[in-house]
Formats: sequence, structure tokens, C-alpha cells
Amino acid sequence: HVSGDINMQKSFKGLGRTIIARVTQISWIVAIAGLCAVGPASAQTTTLETQVIEDSSGGQRINLSGKLRMLSQRIVASACYAQAGIAVEATSAMLDAATQEFAQITDALENGNPDLGINSVESRRRTIATIGRLNLLREPFSDLARQVLTGAGDKTVVMEIATQSAPLLEMAQLLVTRISAQYANPG
Repeated sequence: HVSGDINMQKSFKGLGRTIIARVTQISWIVAIAGLCAVGPASAQTTTLETQVIEDSSGGQRINLSGKLRMLSQRIVASACYAQAGIAVEATSAMLDAATQEFAQITDALENGNPDLGINSVESRRRTIATIGRLNLLREPFSDLARQVLTGAGDKTVVMEIATQSAPLLEMAQLLVTRISAQYANPG
């Protein structure tokens, strides 16, 4: 029974990917058709185009929220290596980039950022509240990372970054779960 369950899970995963690919293709077709429509724009066309844009951002929101988990751990590892003097230039650059990207993604998830593929402001209160809680955890975490970057971070600072990374990772996981549920089924 176990191998049958595994095969069934693989089939469902493959089916899910196929459905997502088809929905994305249909969304693009609808968006292109809306842009190519001749004649005056009606309120219905505008609503349709807006909905397609919001829906097309859903996959990117899911991807970027998932990336926050990885970045939270990259910040810890980079801070540890930089403070320990291991490939300081490379690990400091990685620490700086990861810290900045984490802030950029959380801002984009809340306020939108077309450059990152998120075309609209988040409108759901629970998701906004989760992003807010994530930012409350991120700010002191980022301050500690900056101490390491400036050379003012000793082992105790790195240990504090490691300690703070667990709740940050947990909140990032909650955010990706919330965003996945919200945007995987926008109905």
C-alpha cells in the first residue's frame, strides 16, 4: 500500500502542476485578448483585466514568500561565517544582499512591486497582519546583521541572530502558508 500511496501522491503533484500551468496559460490568453480588444473599454473589461493581473501575481507572491524562509537562514549562516573570518568579503556580501532582499520582498508582498512581479497591494487583513508581525521580528534581526556587517558584531551578536532566526523562520512559514492558501485558490 505504501508504494501505491507514493505513486498516487506523485500523480496528484503532477496534476497540480499541470493545472497551474493551464490556468497561467489561460490567464495570459485572457489578458492578451483584453489588451487587444478594439473599441471603447467597458467597466466589465477593466474588471476582467484587473482580476487577471491580480491572479497572475499570486504565483509570484507564493514564490517570494517561500524565499523568505531561505533568506532568514542565509542571514544566520552568512553572519556566522563573516564574524568567524571565513571568506569575509564573500560572506559579508551575501549577508548584506540577503538582508536587503528580505526587506524588499516583505515590502513587495504588502505594497506590491511590479519589478518583482507583484502588481497589487495586499488587501487581506490577515495576510497584512502576518507581514506586520514578520517585520516586527525582522527589524531587530536586520539590525544585528548590520552590526556584523560593520564589524561591530561579536560572537554574542551572532548567537542572538541565531536565536532570533527561529521565530523569524516560523513567522515566514506562517506567511507562506497563508499566502499559498490565499492565492492558490483565489475564489
